[in-house]
Amino acid sequence: MKGAGGRGQEAARAGLKKAQQFVQSFSKDPPKQVLTSDILESLKRRGIPQASVDHWREVLPKLAKYGHLSQGNKISIYASGDQAYSEMWRQIDNANERVWLSTYIFEHDVIGTKFLSKMAEAADRGCAVKLVYDHVGSLSLPPSELSELSKTGAEIIPYNVVTWWFTWRTQFLRNHQKITLIDQNAAFCGGMNIGNEYCSKEVGGNGMFRDTHMKIVGPALEDLEAVYVSSLYEARWHQLRRLSGTSYFRNKRLQVGKVARQYNPFKNFSFPHYVPGKGWEARDIEHVFKVETSPVILARHFFRYLKTFSDLFNPLFFGQPEHFRQPQISLNKSKTPLFETPENRDTGSVVQVLASHTRKQRRIVQQALQLAIKSSRTSCLVTTPYFFPPRKLRQALFSAAKNGSKVRIITAGNSDVKVMLHAARYIYHLFLSHGIEIYEMKSPILHSKTVTIDDVFVTVGSYNFDIFSEKNLEVNVATFDPDAAAALNNQFEVDLTHCKKITLDDLHETSYVERFKQWCCYKVCQAVSFTILARL
Repeated sequence: MKGAGGRGQEAARAGLKKAQQFVQSFSKDPPKQVLTSDILESLKRRGIPQASVDHWREVLPKLAKYGHLSQGNKISIYASGDQAYSEMWRQIDNANERVWLSTYIFEHDVIGTKFLSKMAEAADRGCAVKLVYDHVGSLSLPPSELSELSKTGAEIIPYNVVTWWFTWRTQFLRNHQKITLIDQNAAFCGGMNIGNEYCSKEVGGNGMFRDTHMKIVGPALEDLEAVYVSSLYEARWHQLRRLSGTSYFRNKRLQVGKVARQYNPFKNFSFPHYVPGKGWEARDIEHVFKVETSPVILARHFFRYLKTFSDLFNPLFFGQPEHFRQPQISLNKSKTPLFETPENRDTGSVVQVLASHTRKQRRIVQQALQLAIKSSRTSCLVTTPYFFPPRKLRQALFSAAKNGSKVRIITAGNSDVKVMLHAARYIYHLFLSHGIEIYEMKSPILHSKTVTIDDVFVTVGSYNFDIFSEKNLEVNVATFDPDAAAALNNQFEVDLTHCKKITLDDLHETSYVERFKQWCCYKVCQAVSFTILARL
């Protein structure tokens, strides 16, 4: 007779097989691969110098192996959450077939509630609604907020739920992708999570972050669909693995709870209990004990209190965060996208979807960025909120500067992750000594992740130049479009007006106390990189 653990493993294997069949059902023949010669001809027609075209003639075939190239796409780039969210809501309201969303952070706030409401309405219309959110990134999202969406038949899967038998190998693998698929009409991808921080008060947010997002219409939607299905399968794999491993302990806990209830002196006792969005309700102590002491709830409370403690502690050790001292400003007041593929362009935009999955030994985003950056010859513009690049990415930036490319980096001077900010400042001198320019944006907080190279190659996505993105599930969308590159170059210049340029003189004037603080943070990040993330 099989025990609970054996039955759980059988159920897990059966569920995993069902998930594999789901993935196979969405396996399609990809659209026709675009020839690199077609891309080069397009670059020549749009005024790219012949020397640059000849250089990219050698680079493009190497980049093509990292992801499928599709032509005939229409892309829109948004530098404001007001624009991106408004368009996403419009598309969801008009959806007839599906609304699939994957995000790292899904906040329990005005914007998050609005997304849940619109997804529930889509499900009521008969759309297939799926939501994948990272469990660590969305710890502030209570399961009760998802109950209404779940009742509509939507599939909701938290990615890699934190468990009490913590293991380095699995718990540090997070889903950092931001993908939204709506029917076969549009896909969205970029750096924006779901929350108030990414849009202004006019839409319901607080304008804390400056971020970039992209909308894709065309054949590349199928490539993003393949990435989403892969992450959905991965989320189910972690879910089934967790259920299989806890079946024995869950049975034991139920037996203990049954005995404990017989001797519960507070069985009929009730007291006021606050429910977000509903107010105070009478709850029996048995229910509250069962719900409030679960490992997930305890983890959520821990991170909530940790954040509160951090807000109090930061002003003492790291200095008062500037977004508490001064109002946030919106850098993009326009109601139109930063860039849209012209309607009169018959060939549309060439798009390449880059996705990384370290558990499966796929480092596509990392390898493509390394190749593109070190191949730069004229300019390399990078915006990244967290700047602690892994060794190979550092070498790529050094190579670009050595080859004569003007490398300029905008990073956050006022960060929501203070440890990463001070660790980055400790290594600034390595880049400044190679002629690389570094700028810190003071307000609002930078959250955009973009790279523009030689006015030819553009990428927008979720990948940060730090140690955590080296291991997470990430997705970037690249395009070989000089017009899109020009638009992002202009936005880069706008961002520079809100930045402070870092020089070697600034570093020399840093106090010993500040330098020691940076060294401590650098050692913390280095320890995380080599002792924890290296085990994945």
